[in-house]
Amino acid sequence: MDQTLDLMRRSWAGEAVGGGDFPVGPTPPGGLVPVLIGGNSDAAVRRTVEYGDGWTAGGGGPDMAAPMIEQVRAAWRDAGRGGAPRLGALVYFGLGHEDESRAALRSYYGFLPDWVEGIVESAVRTPAALRATVDAFAGVGITEVAFIPTVSSLDQVDGLADAVL
Repeated sequence: MDQTLDLMRRSWAGEAVGGGDFPVGPTPPGGLVPVLIGGNSDAAVRRTVEYGDGWTAGGGGPDMAAPMIEQVRAAWRDAGRGGAPRLGALVYFGLGHEDESRAALRSYYGFLPDWVEGIVESAVRTPAALRATVDAFAGVGITEVAFIPTVSSLDQVDGLADAVL
């Protein structure tokens, strides 16, 4: 992972990292692509400070994220990084179509037999639960929540907006 992050950073700086004479693509606006690092290990915290713009919780709830948030903030300060790290979370949701939502997650995560049911049941499936999720993540310091729909219908976007905005 460290090698990949280093390679991405050098590529975005315009270096020819693919073995050729030319960069693999144009330099992104601002010089870098914002990166949030996920994971719950010491290495993830180190990578967040060294390579990232912040950290993201990838599926666990706010209670699972809270200790990592404190570790990331402390490491950020200790490393002399300015400002505050971005703090995000990922939440699956499916409103009004519970069977479809569950089936989609089972299909997507079927390669993780020990984890799939926990992931399936972690999805938020009511407007009240969406609002409560936003509030709970805000309560532990998360400022960005990426809601991933598990139902392929545009009414999911409207339902999400109605619940959280």
